[in-house]
Amino acid sequence: LIGIYALQEILNAMDKRQGEPRMCVWLVPSLSIKDQVLTRFNTAGDGYWLALREALGHRVSVLSKEELLSGSGKFNAQRVREEVVIAVLTYDSLRSRKVEGRKLYESNSELSSFSADIAVSEPDDNFDSDSLVAALASLQPVVIVDESHNATSELSRESIDRLKPSCVLELTATPRETANIISFV
Repeated sequence: LIGIYALQEILNAMDKRQGEPRMCVWLVPSLSIKDQVLTRFNTAGDGYWLALREALGHRVSVLSKEELLSGSGKFNAQRVREEVVIAVLTYDSLRSRKVEGRKLYESNSELSSFSADIAVSEPDDNFDSDSLVAALASLQPVVIVDESHNATSELSRESIDRLKPSCVLELTATPRETANIISFV
């Protein structure tokens, strides 16, 4: 709930309105937590589903990695202008020193609407320009790192930086010394 209402405040502070890209990457530490978050955020009537709609309006899409990659029409440049789109991913789906062979970093023609419709500020030579990571980076998403005490390694930080986030919010009950100062407040 803290993450949901914090996302509302962050988007409001950034003055992100319909017609502008509004993207959030919600990172979780495990597949089981990812499945729980996706189920709770997408089940009509669930408390988290209701909180999302109360905080962000009724135009919210919560998508899995598979939905982001599939080209099913759920993730495109037009949708992130019309809705708040939340991508729920595990840390491990992003973390990699070698990006070859990782689906999020591979060329994906289904994501061409991003390179055509949204200007990429600084292309990254480390992965394909029409990959999911490039599409996400072009949107400068808000990144929420759930249980951030599990994502303190240099590799974790590099992986988050690849997304070119506009804001990173760490959520944890056990902050490390290197955590953002607000986590101690």
